This record gives sequence, structure tokens and C-alpha cells, in this order.
Amino acid sequence: MELCIMLLECCSQERTYLRYYGLLGQRFCMINKVYQENFEKCFVQQYSMIHRLETNKLRNVAKFFAHLLGTDALPWHVLAYIRLTEEDRTSSSRIFLKILFQELSEHLGIRLLNERLNDPNMQRFLRVYLPKGSSEEYKVLDQLLHVHWSWWYNGKREGVLEEHAAPNNAAAEAGIIGVRIKWI
Repeated sequence: MELCIMLLECCSQERTYLRYYGLLGQRFCMINKVYQENFEKCFVQQYSMIHRLETNKLRNVAKFFAHLLGTDALPWHVLAYIRLTEEDRTSSSRIFLKILFQELSEHLGIRLLNERLNDPNMQRFLRVYLPKGSSEEYKVLDQLLHVHWSWWYNGKREGVLEEHAAPNNAAAEAGIIGVRIKWI
């Protein structure tokens, strides 16, 4: 575990992200499953404390994990730890997710990333849940998807997103699309 923490810390200290650290992390994960499990723990730990990181460190950490996810060195079920509810989200977590998915789309390509997120085998691992009828969370998710994942938001979200029929929901009446990500 110490090696994984040290590698991640070194990566975060750089002025810009160096792919070298991602390649090292990838190699460790491919050599021994113990490293993969340790990087999973690091992901959970980093995401839970993401609000404490400076923007540059946050960017490097997001790019590091995007590299591991994009190369399948880290299993995608780590995304199950992400929550977008009001009490769980911060500006730092939104920035982290933005960078993570931008890097994944650059690394994998939009089509492959979309296929990966919509893969039925992947669906059981991915879980970002927003309670039905919670207009504030819908608003945040709508903005996040619209601004950062417009390719996904504009019709390529079949299988992952469901529109909610909420006639009494103030957000729905205001024209905001209520969505629930079904990452189970």
C-alpha cells in the first residue's frame, strides 16, 4: 500500500501530469493484483478527501486514475464509490469528475467510453444514485452532464440515463431534465 501511496503522492506533486507515473501504476497493477487492490483503496481514499487537494494536485490525481481506468489496469467498479448527492458533492469533486471523464474520453475516444459505460456487464458496478424527486441533485447532474459530457447528454446516454416523469417536480416544470444514473 505504501508504494501506491508514494507513487500517487509523487504524481500529485508535479507541476503537470507526467504520463510516467500512470505507466508505473499501470505496470504495478498488471504485475500483481495486490497493487490493483491497493490503487482501488487509494481511489476511494483520494475521492473521499478530494476537497483537501489543491487544483493542480487534484488534476494530476484525476489524470493518474483516468490512465489506470483507460488502460484497464484499475477495474471500473471503483466508480461505484462516486456519489453526486448534495451532501457528498463539492466543487473539488465536480472538477475531479470533469477531468477524469475528459481524460477517459481523450484516451478511449468518446464512442468507446460510451460503449464502456453502457456495457451491461459494467452496469452492475457503476453506481451514481440520485434519489427520485430531488430537484437540486437533478439540477447539478443536468449541469454536469450538459457542460462536461454533452456528447453523452445529447442522445448517447441510452442505457445509462433514464428520464424521470415527475409532474409535481419543480425542476421538471422549470424545464430541467430530471435524470437518474443507473450505475448499479
